[in-house]
Amino acid sequence: MNNNRGISSRFTRIWIISVVVLLGTAAVGYSIFKSNSQEPRELQQVEVSAEPPPPILLVSPNTYDFGSVSVQFGEVSTSFRIRNAGEGELELKDMDTSCGCTEATVVVDGVEGPRFNMRMHQENPTDWSVRLAPGEEAQLRIYYDPMTHPDLRGSVTREVYLFGDDLKKPLSTVRVLVNQTS
Repeated sequence: MNNNRGISSRFTRIWIISVVVLLGTAAVGYSIFKSNSQEPRELQQVEVSAEPPPPILLVSPNTYDFGSVSVQFGEVSTSFRIRNAGEGELELKDMDTSCGCTEATVVVDGVEGPRFNMRMHQENPTDWSVRLAPGEEAQLRIYYDPMTHPDLRGSVTREVYLFGDDLKKPLSTVRVLVNQTS
């Protein structure tokens, strides 16, 4: 009778060990199957920021000196390079000037837009905007008319204000210098 108990206990131990080995093998097999059935790492979904890439407005130069400008010779103009140096689309939404003697416009692909002036002197265009793709360039053309102040003589500084959707710099200022003569 003792002999049957020894066989029975040995059988029980073998059976328990077999079940543990079988469960361990199943767990390892499931783990391998699961890792092989997932998408490769380069295809797995990656969380992407909901923020669109930012535009960056660059104007160069930011100051221009006309030198001596005579009232008798009338209006002068110059152009500045504007560029979207960011990764998102840039929208210029508005412009203004510091004086009625100064007007500004944006030229895109050779087409000149409407002229903007000092809001207090005239009504500026409404519902106007220009969009520049990343890396795209345009020109900011500035006009100075000495006949607006025919009696003014000497050094003059005027500014043009560009309003855009560059979040770090929504307002860009460009200056023109003039020595107004008769």
